[in-house]
Amino acid sequence: MAITRGMTAQRAARSECTCGELPAGIRRHNAATVRNPARGRRGSGEPDARPTFAAMTIPSPSAALLLFTALALAPASARAALFSLTVSGTISENSSGDPTIPIDTPWTFELIYDTAAPDLDFELTGSPDPTFGRFTNTSAPPALTFFHYQAGGYEVTIDDPADFGTGSAMDITFTSVNAIDINVHAPSLFPQLAGGAVSFHADFNAFSTAPIFSSDGLPTNTDLGPESFDQSTVTLLPSAGVVSSSGLTSLTVTAVPEPSTSALAIVSFLLLLLVARPARSVVPNRSDEARHASVTQCDEARHGSVTRPSAGSLIGWRCAEIHHVD
Repeated sequence: MAITRGMTAQRAARSECTCGELPAGIRRHNAATVRNPARGRRGSGEPDARPTFAAMTIPSPSAALLLFTALALAPASARAALFSLTVSGTISENSSGDPTIPIDTPWTFELIYDTAAPDLDFELTGSPDPTFGRFTNTSAPPALTFFHYQAGGYEVTIDDPADFGTGSAMDITFTSVNAIDINVHAPSLFPQLAGGAVSFHADFNAFSTAPIFSSDGLPTNTDLGPESFDQSTVTLLPSAGVVSSSGLTSLTVTAVPEPSTSALAIVSFLLLLLVARPARSVVPNRSDEARHASVTQCDEARHGSVTRPSAGSLIGWRCAEIHHVD
């Protein structure tokens, strides 16, 4: 009898629950109700393993847009050490006997070099010479980092400093003549011409226009152009003859852009797309009113006051939720 009166009192207390007050063991959390993890299963002494959800802070679309705009409009920084020399022209001579690159074929080449590379002029002069600079890949950092040449269907790319062979170098003359001499050797990477290995040579010489350099270091003057040099030659050297050009269509020296700025801009743009998407609304499993009502109905069903609900009904769902039973 005492047990019956206790349960009747418990049912009465639960039936008096209002929308502003939740039953013991149930608490509000971000507009959805979840079970208090500290309560756990009745009589088990174990905490409830069911997950709860905490609020997550996401940058606002306006903040992401501001970051993206700043990165997009900011001038790209440059890695101070890396510069690119890009030159183009038209083939004017082919004495190799190989018809692969006929006369009048347009050509272009690009060489990226590291101005932080040490001057190794003493290897040839015996002591440092302020009027002559020699830059190779035999020391760290390597001077030549990238090379690409193309004339019609003939093409070669060297994108690893270790692939520049012995004799590859960039020489700078800084006397009454200012000159750039480039030699690239990579026999296994250059396609053969006339059945033999091929190397590359280019020289750009300023006589009347000198000085166009400020030292014997690798060139960083971005104002240089074809008109800066009185005489220029760009040549492929097969085993016999030459494939060459003595006239330039273009010549530019540019600082190599820093890739990290572009990468940040891309990440910022993706973030903008993410936060601009409409957020999914979270629909509570049941309203507070349904929860309060079903607590009382579930207890009545368990103790025989009404017919026991089916597992798929609303009251059956609440019985499983409240008492952790199927």
